[in-house]
This record gives sequence, C-alpha cells and structure tokens, in this order.
Amino acid sequence: MSTDAERYEQGEPIVITLEFKNRLPIPVTVYTEMLRLWGWTVDGELEASDEPRYDDGQSGRFDFRGGERKTYHIVWDGRFKRFGEPDRWELPDPGQHTITGFITAKNRPQDSVVVEIV
Repeated sequence: MSTDAERYEQGEPIVITLEFKNRLPIPVTVYTEMLRLWGWTVDGELEASDEPRYDDGQSGRFDFRGGERKTYHIVWDGRFKRFGEPDRWELPDPGQHTITGFITAKNRPQDSVVVEIV
C-alpha cells in the first residue's frame, strides 16, 4: 500500500495504490465475508464516509493465479463525506491521518500508511 506523497494540502486529492500479491507459485482463493472483496478507510471510516453500508450477508472470493499481483488505484478527493439531509463534504483537520487498505476475509489482512494534512 502506498500514496503518491506523504504530505498534502487540505482538500488535495490523494492517489492510493493497493497491491495484493499471491506469493505462492500455485493458485490461491481468499474467501471473503461479503461480496466486497477489498476496501479502504481513512481514520477508520470506509471510503472516507460515515454513510451507512448495506451488507446482504453474502460471501465472496478473491482468486489469484500463481504469483499473480492485483493492483488498484483509488483517488480520495481529500474530503470526508457526511451522510445526512443534505450530504456534506468536510475537509480533514490538519495533522496525521491513517489510510488503510484491506481484504474482507475473516482475519482481515491489511496495511496502512500515515499521511500528513497541512
């Protein structure tokens, strides 16, 4: 997991790169607890939002060929979404913020990076 910089201005977009790799030479399937296979949070908020999420209880599977690497790029617009009537977007407070990427498997493997907002 990485970001395109370590320090950002308030409201500046942050490019997040998540990479999942099967280190084994054989195919591997990771069974997940929901259809969402992976995700990201900012300071513990899924996709930097407090919007309620629907989970229908179905599980999923994340398949990897031997040695396969899956890379995902996400752009966080640097704002937190606040659910309500109406929804609103807030800038994060200056300081350190933790961005975490994860797989939704039972043991929830994850990695994090800390960025500074000035």
